Amino acid sequence: MTRFEELPTVPGTEERHAWAQFGDGDEFGTLNKITPQKTASAAASIRTGRVFALSLPLNAPDAAPDTRPVYTHRVIKERNGRDDSLDGFFMSASSQWDGLRHVRYKQFGYYGGREDDELDSSGVLGMDRVAGRGIVSRAVLVDIPRFMTHQGVEWNPLVRHKIDSRLLDECVEWQGCPILEGDVLLLRTGWLAAWMALPDAVRAQGRGENPGLDPDRSSAAWLWNRGISAIACDNMAVEPLPLKPKEEGFLHFRILPLLGMMMGEQFDFEGLAEDCSRDRVYDSFFTSSPLRIPHGVCSPPNALAIK
Repeated sequence: MTRFEELPTVPGTEERHAWAQFGDGDEFGTLNKITPQKTASAAASIRTGRVFALSLPLNAPDAAPDTRPVYTHRVIKERNGRDDSLDGFFMSASSQWDGLRHVRYKQFGYYGGREDDELDSSGVLGMDRVAGRGIVSRAVLVDIPRFMTHQGVEWNPLVRHKIDSRLLDECVEWQGCPILEGDVLLLRTGWLAAWMALPDAVRAQGRGENPGLDPDRSSAAWLWNRGISAIACDNMAVEPLPLKPKEEGFLHFRILPLLGMMMGEQFDFEGLAEDCSRDRVYDSFFTSSPLRIPHGVCSPPNALAIK
């Protein structure tokens, strides 16, 4: 596979894109790295059969009520049973995948250079395309808070920190679990657990800050060159908040529309991280089945890690 440094640049910019890497008309981007052989080999990561659900309840964490409020759950009671519905259900309000329809890169379009009229008139890049194949691969948890504690460095998950490629490499080396081509990267910042532990009155004041993956171009290069098929984090936006796009750039631009790499946010890694810390085994068999919504932009991940 072409190295990041050798990918073509978007005309008039220094940003690199992978629009020609997987063939004309491609809709899956880096998920193409999850071949049938990769999925079969990922089964070797199942050693004990312990299963960890990585998705939050759909009404949590309620961290952006101003823009993505919690749905209203209506239960219809009838003589012979019940039915129910969700009103105002935002696909990105809880644990979620950002699909390739979520962000465009300026005037150059969505992944593959596609424009809004093509997305509006067809199902191209829809979340149902991903749901039709699923995301089933090996995953590696990169546990930044535990690594920092081991290093004797204080880590506050409610403060903005940039997790750069150097820190990622150091943590991966400390864990002793190499990242392989086609792996799903599970990046734990500790934000979600810290946020959920706050009193309701504090959380009602707003989501505040969170650590995240450095939005610099070097992070996109790190993900691409290590063959990551998708990245999921336990924070609000993968990258740190608040965003500072003018000074640092916007990682969503760099990896969703340009590299075709799906981004997961607000995943729950706490149970998995405790288990990995106990047995020092950081890889798992990962499966995710997004909702099969035609023209879908984002989706709950319905994700499991099996060790």
